[in-house]
Amino acid sequence: MTKSPRSAANNISLMLNTVLGADRFERGPVNVAELALEYTKQIEPSSHIERIVADDLPDCEGALVPGESKPRRWAIMYNRKQSAGRRAYTIAHELGHFVLHRNLVDDDPNFDGGFYCSKDAVEHGVGRNIEKEANEFAATLLMPLDDFRKFIPSDNLAGLDRLGEATERYGVSLTAATLRWLEYTKTRAIAIASVDGFALWV
Repeated sequence: MTKSPRSAANNISLMLNTVLGADRFERGPVNVAELALEYTKQIEPSSHIERIVADDLPDCEGALVPGESKPRRWAIMYNRKQSAGRRAYTIAHELGHFVLHRNLVDDDPNFDGGFYCSKDAVEHGVGRNIEKEANEFAATLLMPLDDFRKFIPSDNLAGLDRLGEATERYGVSLTAATLRWLEYTKTRAIAIASVDGFALWV
């Protein structure tokens, strides 16, 4: 990998700020599907992402799939059962694989069919280090820290109402917004996800 996930996503955010204005989140979240198609066409005209497809993906939240011929064309697939917020994060995660890792498809036999990402990989970066990198890219792209810190200052204890407003602002799930806030807050806070009284993660 030649780029850090954060710097790669920050470069795209700076471009979006220039084109759409620094107040762009006042008008809505990043349209990540449109961005994936247009941005990759600009940086790799002969080998860009050309389709984003909803499908039934057993045990898989999303995938970045290469075409067989070269120069390769690419598709992002996402599980059609996802909520809109989860879908945006999944597409951003797969865009991260394209920006950061697409060379692995030709250089590493483990990835010759592309990148197929489980729920744990997309939500928490579980698995190979590239999953954590794709998550860092997605979080930085969809929820830039400079804007998030203005929206919820680091010394503010954010309740569910304010974090819910962040999910609308950035078009992500409550889990993604909460984890992003926990990255920088100076308050004492912990997030616990549980089902039927059993903790899934903390």
